[in-house]
Amino acid sequence: MLEIPQLVKLIHQTPASICLVTTGAGARAIAWLTEQPGASKTLLEARVPYAEKALDQFVGQTHPRRTSLEQARKMAAKALERARSLAQPNANVAGIACTAAIITDRPRRGQHRCHLAWETNQQQAATSLILRKGRRDRNAEEEVVSRLIINAIAHACGLEQRVNPMLLTGETITHHTDQPPAQPHTPPAASYVTITHTADQPPAGTPPAPAPTAQNPDLIQRLYQNEIPIVVVEPNARQHTRPPAHANILPASFNPLHRGHTRLLQAAGQSNGRRGYYELSIANVEKPPIPIPELKNRLQQFRENSTVILTNAPTFVEKSRLMPGNIFVTGADTAQRLFQNRFYDPTDPHDPHPQSPAHSALEEIQRNQCSFIVAGRKNRDGSFITLQDLQIPPKFQNMFQDLPETHFREDISSSEIRRTAES
Repeated sequence: MLEIPQLVKLIHQTPASICLVTTGAGARAIAWLTEQPGASKTLLEARVPYAEKALDQFVGQTHPRRTSLEQARKMAAKALERARSLAQPNANVAGIACTAAIITDRPRRGQHRCHLAWETNQQQAATSLILRKGRRDRNAEEEVVSRLIINAIAHACGLEQRVNPMLLTGETITHHTDQPPAQPHTPPAASYVTITHTADQPPAGTPPAPAPTAQNPDLIQRLYQNEIPIVVVEPNARQHTRPPAHANILPASFNPLHRGHTRLLQAAGQSNGRRGYYELSIANVEKPPIPIPELKNRLQQFRENSTVILTNAPTFVEKSRLMPGNIFVTGADTAQRLFQNRFYDPTDPHDPHPQSPAHSALEEIQRNQCSFIVAGRKNRDGSFITLQDLQIPPKFQNMFQDLPETHFREDISSSEIRRTAES
């Protein structure tokens, strides 16, 4: 969990441009966004259509239930339309909307509640919360709604980090993730997953989801049969074949997953504000392929907001072909293999310099607009090596970013964990 100023700073570091509209509550989120430097890069426009007529004019129609999930989605679609009209062509835009009913100066017959929706060119999603009536004053209910808006913006910007939504025991967030629209401004036909999060669970800005599992044998089997190159397993176990864009990707065998993996990906995200993914190749340069039953076991280790990419790409050059434009997060011990010819296929038809496959691979990774975040690691001889210890040709030095020891250090490895377990 981050504090509000920390998450807002990360939001402003992303390339997203948003239009925000909220009614009934949530105006505090606008103040939080504009308090931090860089707000003009993120916030195209913020609206608070409080009167019924103002809201009807914004949406373009009268809705009998102002505080409803359907109304929030319509507001988000209009906000996205507005963002597209204000941003530069082909910009990364999002429409964020909230409609809420909280404490007022007269008794409220219905539930105290809020519905949030956000829409980008790739995704539509929505969140609902029923607040426990009579347990907070108006200021506290405004705080909760505004925190949920900040988390919705973070989600739309591709960030994993969240602020604490400050739920009370017994309160439940329902999170709906929808199929991407077939065309702009088209509301989804139906949600494909609904996940709940309660205050009795560890707090999170978005609800925890079940561990990714190999539920779709066809996609997994097709990956093993080399019919498809990639399978992305989302936190809700839904699978698809669309590679991420502009993300941090941590490749490893995860045998087992440990805190070094999770903290490294988190530290990378804190350094650049990009969303993080884990990547697991079923093939390995030095080891036999992972059997499907073992793959299922490794996927079961991931929880909550983790998205796992499955590939048949053991080397970074192959990964860059599948996932161009991304940043690979790795330790210095793994990064040094990039410069060693023995980790490349000497018969690779893509290689224009067969006598120096490492050089050729780095050139191709560079052409694919991929780069690296490199953290220090303890070597097998006990020494701690960092990016500065690697012999990087000048031509490729701008592809590598150092993650300082002050930001991340975990002297733990999967092989050490396995040796300890065996002994």
